[in-house]
Formats: sequence, structure tokens, C-alpha cells
Amino acid sequence: MLGNRAAVSAAFLILFPFATRGQSVRGVVVDLGDRPVPGVVVLLLDSVSHVTARALSNERGEFRVASSRPGTYHIRTLRIGFRPVTSAAIVLPTGTETAMRLALSGLPVALDTMRIADRNVCRAFTDSGAATYAVWEQIRTALIAAELTAASRTIAATTETFERALDPGPGRFTGRVLRQRSNVSTDYVSRIWRALPPDSLHRVGYVVTERDNSITYYAPDLAVLLSNQFVEDHCFRLTTDRNHSGLLGIAFEPTPERKKGAAEIRGTIWADRGSSELRQLEFRYVNVTREQEAEAGADLALVRMRDGAWAISRWNIRMPVVAEVVLPGRGTEPRITEIRVAGGELALARRGTDTLWRGPPRVLTGTLVDSLSGSPVADARVAVSGTTLAATSDARGRFTISGMLPGEYTLHVTTPSLDSLTAVHQSSLTFTDATTALEVRVPNGQQVAATLCGPATHAGLSGIVAGRVRLRGDSATATNGTRGSRIVAEWSADVGDSTRVRRLEVRAAPDGGFRLCAVPLNTAITLSATADSAETREASVVRIAPTARIARAELTLDRVDQITQRGATFSRMRSPTRTVRSNSPGFYPASIGLPSDGSALAQPKRDSRFVATKSWSGEWYSAERWSWSRSRSPRRKSSAR
Repeated sequence: MLGNRAAVSAAFLILFPFATRGQSVRGVVVDLGDRPVPGVVVLLLDSVSHVTARALSNERGEFRVASSRPGTYHIRTLRIGFRPVTSAAIVLPTGTETAMRLALSGLPVALDTMRIADRNVCRAFTDSGAATYAVWEQIRTALIAAELTAASRTIAATTETFERALDPGPGRFTGRVLRQRSNVSTDYVSRIWRALPPDSLHRVGYVVTERDNSITYYAPDLAVLLSNQFVEDHCFRLTTDRNHSGLLGIAFEPTPERKKGAAEIRGTIWADRGSSELRQLEFRYVNVTREQEAEAGADLALVRMRDGAWAISRWNIRMPVVAEVVLPGRGTEPRITEIRVAGGELALARRGTDTLWRGPPRVLTGTLVDSLSGSPVADARVAVSGTTLAATSDARGRFTISGMLPGEYTLHVTTPSLDSLTAVHQSSLTFTDATTALEVRVPNGQQVAATLCGPATHAGLSGIVAGRVRLRGDSATATNGTRGSRIVAEWSADVGDSTRVRRLEVRAAPDGGFRLCAVPLNTAITLSATADSAETREASVVRIAPTARIARAELTLDRVDQITQRGATFSRMRSPTRTVRSNSPGFYPASIGLPSDGSALAQPKRDSRFVATKSWSGEWYSAERWSWSRSRSPRRKSSAR
């Protein structure tokens, strides 16, 4: 192992008993300017240089490694862009925790100065040169950091995963999509694909035919790439590629002993020449059939986050499905029937509310069309719920929203037609692929009005009043006091004759909601409501603007026992008879009742006639409007005969 013990300055701050079992080292990693260094891999090595514990310094440079046995240890630090360094010996007595401050001063690794010979032979690491090993140390550091990040289960990752079946057309990356499904989820950073332990892959290989003749393709996870078994089964060499400008790669392939037998992989791990950071891994399957070797493979990309943690940002694996096809006169031969691709992409990584990494934004493009006619909808506003992202459709109904990330969203669409009803169309969206154009079918105002009230049947009465009744003092969700509420709307049928009044009555829904259809536009509409033992104290007046189709109203009921006097003034008279009739022109009383117990005698008819059939002796009341205030309620005298 390479290392420079003098390159790490360890300051032993304190030694004290630790309450839990084992012994540990807790500390902070800083640079020469005493600034915390995040993303440093800290290894605890025993007396024979075996790794007994690993940690990744956080955004404050803090780390903690523990050992199950007391003894003498060393701290080895791996930092991207620098050579590994090892500290002086540390003695860990039983049950203690040692605090350290590690000041890093390792020598930088300059990958951009490395030159690759044309004839670079693939060799085992034991025979590789210092340059190959130096590059591998940088790659290995990033792999360990990514593995520690996943094991910590502290970073929530929003990822888009997909499965596709492609037509095996010409070209490696071409092919028509036969089937596809995708999913967006948020969970802790974890491994991306199914993998076997390193010794199992060494024994059975990376492509396995199951008992039912199905084929399983295995890919190496981080633990496999870091294992001694992977290093022993492959040889390595440095490489460059004009398609990977600015990157330096370590190409790997099976050792001569592994080039026959179990299925293997060969590929390249790419690192950035300037920063030494790991960028990409790509590989193909070998020791398989010709058809599988031509199409099967995988690649992944890694990203370093703001706090020094690492994660896999993109991955996919291609798996050809091979079947025996019968050819007339030629028997059978293997053919690829489809190519299955499984993969995913990291969109967002957070620790708590802190955003550590965000994927490159994508563009959502789409078209708005009328759901009835299919014609484009212009001048509509499309907003993405929960964000500030929005756009306006053009004359062809097209819109573009930049800055999108994969995820589950709700689109809020408003159009000039819907604005007349103050309505908003909502559409659910699972956004995954920026190359897929979206078509949103939006209902128009006429459709919404018909849904609310049915087809228009009253000429000139196209307005709608919608709202809710609530009982004063109740919470916004309480509905017990409004059950069975009656809502009455009245308006003048003739501007020249105030006595001609039209009346519309509806019942409220169980939640207090109500809807009055076929009411006039640009006309004062008086609203009142009554329920069991409750009524509106004041009438409400609404007016629907000529350019609109709907008005909203909130009606508040007061309990009758809380009203000191009913909102109407009555006339009194004595009636010696048992039946009372009234035919007072233009008078439309709301009810007729007895003063002694408040019981109702009759409900008036539309022509102002009423008949009281209940026998009584004494006084009776007529009220023009239950909900008028006392000062506004007119007195009305009625005759009895």
C-alpha cells in the first residue's frame, strides 16, 4: 500500500471512557487552512493494515470510526485528487473514544499530466505501474464514498426508474419502443440493481440461465467493484477515447484464465483528468452468445454532492431476449426478439431540508386542445402546482415550461372560457422524459356550466350562483347546523315594475354547498337561507358581471335563540274565525304563524294567496321576509274574512 505517514498531522485532543461497547475515534478533517474538508474517506487500519472500519467526513469535516477490539491502529485518509495518506499509530484502550483533528497535507494527483502509450498491455494490479494504481486509487475512493453514502441512509433521493422493451432494430442504441413503464419515487439512496456477492459472480458468472430457461443478467454493484475478487479476476490498463474528452480511463477485462467459462464483463471506468473525480462506468458482457455480446451491456454515472457525499446519478442495463426462430428449410437459429432496458436517473438529493444535489432541469412541452372540438386553446395559462413554473399557450395551443425535474405534478390550467366561470382545470402529470410532448384536453366554460347545471333551458338566464352555507361559530368543516338548509334567490323580473319578483329555491348539500342555476346576469340577486332553528340575519346581494357566468356567495346562519327578535315586523289582528284567506296584490309573505308558540299556519303560494287550515283563536302574524333586519322589514296589514 502506498502512503505517507508524515502527510497527516494528528492532534490528540482528549481521551475519555466511552459509555458503549468497543472503542472509537471521533474527529474532524481539516485542510492546511484549518477549514473542514467534507467527503474524505477515513479508514481505520489494524496492525496488519486490514480495514476494520470506514467513515465519510460530513459537511463539517466530522467523522467517527469504531473497532470491536482494543489495540494499535492507524488512520488512513482517501481524498479525491490527492494521494492516500496514513497517520501515526493510535492506541485505543478498551471502551474509550479518542478525539482527533486531522490536518491533511497530501500530495495532489495530476491525472492531466499522464500520457498513455499506444501499446498499453492489460496487466493484473500486482504487475501494473504506479500510474495505473494511482488512477485506481482515485476511482476506489469515489466508490467507497458512494457505498458509505448509501449505507448511511441519511440522504433522500428522488429518482425516476424505467423499464422499456425495444425493437431490435439496427444500431446499438436505436430501436422503436414496444412497451414502457416508469416510476418516480423518493427514498434513501440505495443500490440500483440486482447483484450477487463477489464470490458467487466468480463461480457462476454475470449471466445465468435459470431452470425455466429464463436468463438473468447481473451487474457489479459498488461492493463487487471494490472487492479483492473483482481485482483478481480482471486485468487493468490506462486508456483514452476521443468520445470521452477530458477523461482518463482504466479499462478492465477478464484475466486469461477467465476468458473461457463463466460469463464475464469488460469495460472502462472513467475519471476526470482535471479533478480526478469518478465520472462513468461502462461495460459489456463477454463469454456469452454472439447475440448477447452484440447487445448486452450497462453503464452508470456518478456525481459528487455538495457535502462531499457521492451517489449514482444515472444507470441503465441492456438485456437482449434471444429465442430460437424456425426458418423454412434451414431449421432454427437464435434471434433477438426484443431488447429490454432497465435504468433510472437521480433527480434530487436532500438531507432533511438541505438540497445536496439537483439534476439538470428539463423542459416540458405540450399542447392544449379543447376536449369537445379538439381545436387548440390559445392564451391559456399553465402552472405547475407547488412551483413558480408557468407558461402561456400560443395561437396553436403550444406551451413550454423550463426548469422541470422528474416527479409527480398537478397542472393548473386556466383559459378565457374557464375564467368566465372562475374555474380551473387540473391535470395530473408524471414527468419523466423531456422528449415526450404532452397533450392536455381542457373543457370549455360551456361544458363546465352544463356539468354544473345541465343544458341551458332558460333564455337569458345563463348565470350560476355557487357557494356554501355555514353556521356562525362552527369550524370550516362542521356541517351539522346546516343540514337541510334552504337557499332562496330573488330578483326583479321587470326593472319597470318592482312588484314583479322571481324566486328560486334550492336545498344545500350535506356539506353546506349549494348551486343556483338559470339566474340572470348583471342583476341584483338577493340571497337568504334557513335551516332547522337557524337563519340568515341579513340578506346577501350578489351580481354576476356581464362578462362572467358565475358568482360565489358565502351565507352565514345564526341560531334563532341567539336572535333577540326575528328579522321581521308583524301586524296583529283578531280573528274570530277558523279559516283565513288573503289575496293582497304584490304581497308575498314568507310564512304565517301564531304568536303564542310560533307554529306555522300556512306556506304562501306564488300568487300571494295562502290558506290557514289550522284552527285557533287569537292573533296571527305575517312576515314578508324572515331574514330582513327589524329596521328594514315593512309592516303589512292583512284582512281576514
